[in-house]
Amino acid sequence: MKTVQITKTTIFLLLFCVLMPIQGKAQKINSFSEYKIIESEYGGKKIRITPHSKTTNVGKDESKYQKNWSVYGVLICYTVDGKKKVKRQDMTFDLKKQGYYETILTYGDNASLGVVSVTYFNMVEQPKEDWPKKESCL
Repeated sequence: MKTVQITKTTIFLLLFCVLMPIQGKAQKINSFSEYKIIESEYGGKKIRITPHSKTTNVGKDESKYQKNWSVYGVLICYTVDGKKKVKRQDMTFDLKKQGYYETILTYGDNASLGVVSVTYFNMVEQPKEDWPKKESCL
């Protein structure tokens, strides 16, 4: 009986030790797929952004790509009922947690979503002063 428990524990620990480094391996997103405008559960519109290609070859900045924030950013310029709107967001946490990033653009089904423009940026490789500015949308 004790032999079976030790064996199960040993197998579990071996699997944990083997699989854990794979999950912790840093990945770099090379490009994003086309974004999608989808309807929210309340009738408004939201945008969904999904990575297209990734690599594990991140170079000397590997530890920075393992962070849960300040890796991948997005600037979203759009119009709602003819008024210009801007969002500059950090997508990192949602990309790592869910595999995609979503944010609400309009609330309710009465709002009219107009032109949408999306600019992605790498917060690790680009200095903060080179990140897209909100003012560039207005």
